[in-house]
Amino acid sequence: MILFENQFLIFSELISDFFNFSKISLHLDLMIREKLCTSHPFLRWFITVKGGLNQK
Repeated sequence: MILFENQFLIFSELISDFFNFSKISLHLDLMIREKLCTSHPFLRWFITVKGGLNQK
């Protein structure tokens, strides 16, 4: 039973770390987009109208 509890705690920590990393990377992505939008008119158009490089 203790082994199961330890595995559960480790798994829940990994899940928590993954979601925290996702939030951090999203925040960084938004900061980069904001910086690009304010620095160059073409990049502002490309990111807002075309959706950036991730657009298919």
